[in-house]
Amino acid sequence: MARVEITRGAIEKLTDDMSEEYLRNKAPLILILLKSQTPIDTGALRASGTVDQQIYRDAQSRIIRFRFPARSPEGVEYAQIVFAGRREVRPVRANALRWVTKTGAVVFAQRSRAVPPNRWTLRVFQQLGLRDAKVEDRRR
Repeated sequence: MARVEITRGAIEKLTDDMSEEYLRNKAPLILILLKSQTPIDTGALRASGTVDQQIYRDAQSRIIRFRFPARSPEGVEYAQIVFAGRREVRPVRANALRWVTKTGAVVFAQRSRAVPPNRWTLRVFQQLGLRDAKVEDRRR
């Protein structure tokens, strides 16, 4: 029987072509699923969802990036806050915290309770059978 060898360059080309096709055809559908599962408070997080139109490469894989770049007033991405949760918040230099609700009511409180992490992105990828999905920590 004859032996057939495929060169590394041919495999790389095939992988790149398949990645490009996946980016064009499947990534927009995954973005729709991600947006449908996004927690809603004001809707800014859901509206900010995008998929990069470029495939990033590392040593052994191709990376398609989905982004939710909506930011809090402090400049931190909302998606990272929702994904990681937060600890209890207490005032540092004042006697109370103050915020305005969606209805316009002003609220004063001694503390704001902790919020558990909401890993909606990983749940969507697990439902799709993609186990190698990662969420990048960008809280800097």
